[in-house]
Amino acid sequence: MTSVSVIYHNKNGESISQTDYAPDQVTDYQIFDLESDVSSVTIIRYDAGGQELSSETITQENPKTLICFDNGGLFLGSKVLRFRWQE
Repeated sequence: MTSVSVIYHNKNGESISQTDYAPDQVTDYQIFDLESDVSSVTIIRYDAGGQELSSETITQENPKTLICFDNGGLFLGSKVLRFRWQE
């Protein structure tokens, strides 16, 4: 994985906004605070060629994900991303 898209959706499943990140632009256990109009988040992971590797839907019931990426070592680097909805 060389980049990840974070796409925010409303209760109708419509995309509200999207932000793209490289692995070095997020920190391990980073918390993304979400507005109350966000009902779910789609995470799409991309390879160096821009091809989609995988996608995942984040909800209040499952508010975190793991991204793995090549950090130049023998083992892949990884970071946990957490999402927090406003009460």
